[in-house]
Amino acid sequence: MRDDAIAQRTEPEEPPGFSRDRLSWLIGLRWMAMSGVLAVFVATATGLIHGPSLGVLGLVLFIGVFANILFQRALPKKTGPSFRAPLAHAALDLSLLTMVLWGTGWVMAPFLGFYLFHVVLMATLGGPRATVITAVMTLAFATLLSLLYQSESLRVAVWEPEPRLALASELLGFVVLLGGVTYLVAHAAAELRAQERALSRAKERAAREERKLLLAERLASLGRVSQGVAHELNTPLATIRTLATDMRETLSALREARESTQNLDMLLDDLDESAVLIRDETTRMGKVTQSLLKGGDLVEIQIREGVVLYDVAERARSLVIAGRRSKVHIELDRSLLGHRLETDADRLLQILVNLAQNAVDAVREGGSRVTLRAEAIDGSIAIVVEDDGPGLSDEMRARLFEPFATTKPVGEGTGLGLYTSHLLAETLGGSLELEPREPRGVRAELRLPRRAPAEPDALAAKLLS
Repeated sequence: MRDDAIAQRTEPEEPPGFSRDRLSWLIGLRWMAMSGVLAVFVATATGLIHGPSLGVLGLVLFIGVFANILFQRALPKKTGPSFRAPLAHAALDLSLLTMVLWGTGWVMAPFLGFYLFHVVLMATLGGPRATVITAVMTLAFATLLSLLYQSESLRVAVWEPEPRLALASELLGFVVLLGGVTYLVAHAAAELRAQERALSRAKERAAREERKLLLAERLASLGRVSQGVAHELNTPLATIRTLATDMRETLSALREARESTQNLDMLLDDLDESAVLIRDETTRMGKVTQSLLKGGDLVEIQIREGVVLYDVAERARSLVIAGRRSKVHIELDRSLLGHRLETDADRLLQILVNLAQNAVDAVREGGSRVTLRAEAIDGSIAIVVEDDGPGLSDEMRARLFEPFATTKPVGEGTGLGLYTSHLLAETLGGSLELEPREPRGVRAELRLPRRAPAEPDALAAKLLS
């Protein structure tokens, strides 16, 4: 119901009348009618039929041709419907028809039924008001014709053909009238179907616009919520960052006082690595929240040369598996070694974490392995994240990069991971694609240029648009 209301507002009902195309169509029909009058004129002039008045038929031809030329030149430039123009056409046609019937002998002429044609024309295409006016004009011209026929002094022709010709002319009149009415109804039905298709397309456009509006409202709400979340997170993030720094200082002092044992070294190294991760991640999150508090913008892109791809992939793996009890194995292929990029390491890390996290979540539903590998392709690097999970449904493939599109249960996924990763990939001058892999699973390919785009300072603007 809501879509219908929007469609009605978008596509106002067309007022009654004839558009430029319909008026042009009427002119074409009149040329066909004039060709029929010309045929009767020639048949009478050559003696094939007797009775019709050559003078009246000639006058009809002159008036019809001259008026048709004037109507053609007077066609409105606008495509909107006109109410007066079709009535002028109807008045002309009824006048010419009356003259033809008067000049051929009236009642016995086979084309008397063409009065009905004009009423049907207006009834199907012109609206009720035009139909009533046309019916009144038809009655008036029929009355005039009757008066002309009743007056001996005004009667100019008598329709008295030979029996065979009379039968043939009556059959011809019936066939022409039937064909004309059939063509008119078919034309009106075709226009009605075209209007129905246009209305259907308008409803579809209105529904799409409504979905876009709802999506924009949700994104705006998300922006407002994010500022509140940023304010609430800043304090605990600062505390965690301070504790991580204290952990590193304590571990450093412990190394100086400890006895040298291999197991203790490994434990201390693990603690140090965890502390480094906590510190770096909280620092990165603090930058995001500070930026949101300043105005809701994302962190500016910071392009650096010599970003080691393997290091970023290793860090992404550590972040995904940190604190998890999952048995999923994330493998870093040797093809990741030896590649350096000119890019934003934090944004690249964010994309790889999102892709790896999605792959791990998928594998937990059926599978055991996630693989990250790389391939050099024509001046760019293709970073591939593959899993052997259940794969993608057709419905999800059509909505992969839409915000809030997720297959996870409520509370376990926001549906913003792939959407954000797709925007970040384009912001870094690359692309992101996901597709099913055989025999099962998903293949995500992030393709980035080895060198950054020409205007790195303007990259964030695209992400915010």
